[in-house]
Amino acid sequence: MLEKLKRLKAEEAMLWSAELLAHAAKRGYSQVLSTSVTIAKSRPHDVLTQNSLHFMTYQLPKDQVILPLLHERKTNVISYTQESDKKIQEFAWMRIQKGSIIATYGYSSFVYEMLLATPKKNFTVHVIDRNGTGRVLSKRLAKANIKVVYFEESAARFALKHADVLFLPAHTLTSKGHAIASMGSELIAETALLHNCKVYVLCHGWQFDWKNLFSVEEDEGGVSWKNAPKNITVNRFRFETLNDDSFTAIITEVGAHRPGYLVKELLNAYPWMKKNWLP
Repeated sequence: MLEKLKRLKAEEAMLWSAELLAHAAKRGYSQVLSTSVTIAKSRPHDVLTQNSLHFMTYQLPKDQVILPLLHERKTNVISYTQESDKKIQEFAWMRIQKGSIIATYGYSSFVYEMLLATPKKNFTVHVIDRNGTGRVLSKRLAKANIKVVYFEESAARFALKHADVLFLPAHTLTSKGHAIASMGSELIAETALLHNCKVYVLCHGWQFDWKNLFSVEEDEGGVSWKNAPKNITVNRFRFETLNDDSFTAIITEVGAHRPGYLVKELLNAYPWMKKNWLP
């Protein structure tokens, strides 16, 4: 179980974790507790899965039959993944006008699915490459008959000069509502704003890291320079925290907000985030 959990993508892990807890409920409260702790330890920095565990187990009664309750919550987790995607897409579509030039950075399935589903097809996408992933996105969008202009990362300023809106995916939202995104995103975002291009960060509300589980400094899985010469330190950080002045707003399923207001809206929408959790 642990090995499979470690290999899964965040959304897959979230759904499978909900399934495991619902199954564990057949053996009672103690089995749910044990399974929850095991999953949490296997993905300690996966905010989406951790919040799913929190939702599944908050204020779980010890002296009652919990099987129906956990099955209901599992259904809610599944519904969340579908409904939140749709709401985020709709809020993003509101920023796209007829004939818009939309910019994006690297490959993101989140951004790809949003562009693919938008009812306004009369737009052009400026894809700025990131480690070759921009080519993947360009090919997939072109295959869907969406007009694409591909740019190497070094040509980012040129790609953004005439863009109307830039969409960037976020990995996590910090406890203060700041967005954590792929390394290089802040430079792209700041360049966009210099050319009067609106910048929107896309993120699920359940990626709100209110317990500060994820640390940019602790994640060093980026590109490595093996056998670097003496006196050279290689920066391998994969993510960075975006300056709040580098984007227009963060779009989640609760709307488009600035960081300070976003935290309030998320806690209003998901009050269970501050409730007691089993582990």
